[in-house]
Amino acid sequence: MTDQRWRGAMIGLGALLALLVAAAVLFLVLSQGRPSASLTPSLSESPSPSASVSASPSASVGPSPSAIPSPSATPSPTPEVTSTPEPTPTPEPILSPTPDVTPSPALSPTPEPTAAPGPTPEPTVAPTVPPTSSPTPPPPTADEASIRFAQAGLDGPAADNPRERLFTFRSEGPGEVRATLSNVTGGEARMCLWRGGPDDVRDQTCRDMRRGSLTGSTTSAGGTTWTVSLIGSEGPAGPTADLTLTFRDDSPSVTIDGLRFQGTAFPAYNGFTATFESGGAGRFALDARWRGGAQPFHLRIDDVDGDSNVDDVTGQGESVQYDTELPATSTYRVRFENQVEVAEQLLFLRATLDWP
Repeated sequence: MTDQRWRGAMIGLGALLALLVAAAVLFLVLSQGRPSASLTPSLSESPSPSASVSASPSASVGPSPSAIPSPSATPSPTPEVTSTPEPTPTPEPILSPTPDVTPSPALSPTPEPTAAPGPTPEPTVAPTVPPTSSPTPPPPTADEASIRFAQAGLDGPAADNPRERLFTFRSEGPGEVRATLSNVTGGEARMCLWRGGPDDVRDQTCRDMRRGSLTGSTTSAGGTTWTVSLIGSEGPAGPTADLTLTFRDDSPSVTIDGLRFQGTAFPAYNGFTATFESGGAGRFALDARWRGGAQPFHLRIDDVDGDSNVDDVTGQGESVQYDTELPATSTYRVRFENQVEVAEQLLFLRATLDWP
């Protein structure tokens, strides 16, 4: 084998050895199962030092039977394959729960500092004001008086020339007045009460009824005028009714207007019957008048408690003015009527009664 072939064989053997070392390193890396550590062995072949095989430029070929190699032809050392140091594999990170990262708050305008609220004051409870009671009415200054008109005939709303029956009186000082309807026959009556005279209707209270009361009151220290009206609620012929008036006055007086004065054939439509209780001995007076001509009249006064007749007066004319002294406290009944059986024309009576 020549020196040139020897050198070629050594170089080939060194390359083969380098390949085997590289394969072994790659096998070890792959067998460790660390895919993350990508180990690509970098084989850098240290350049062989130039093996200078120097041959004598002129070789003497002797007849020596054996070829003696030139002592300077030292075989090239096996190139040392230096592998790149294995990089330290990056340790596989140990996964641990990532703590929740609180996101940084978005930047917003810094609010102006607000003063810290002071302690909440306790609510103040307003004192409970008791409801104001109605003022106590002043005490009455006059005695109570009462008069009752019995079986007064009323016109119905469909009657020819219907007229309300009007009762006007005066109360003295503070107190209550009351109008009471009872003994209504032949239907219902409409009763109204108001403060003022017959021509001064401002605020009246009315009810259709067969029995019941309407009341009013005043705190005036002086006199107060009141009016009650009555008329039938339906039909041409109205009902008959009893009306009682109660009020405070030391010298009571009542004026009635619109009563019919048609004769004895129509007792309910012929004058009036009134009963009252006197507060003591005193003067009784009657002032009555009617239109339609002179008529014969009859006035009778009885002491109901004493079961006696006080006076019995007859006459004729278009009016009558009468007065007498009542002897004592008692209940009196006054009957005033037209003595004709049937009046030929419509007669309406107006009368004022005063009693002690």
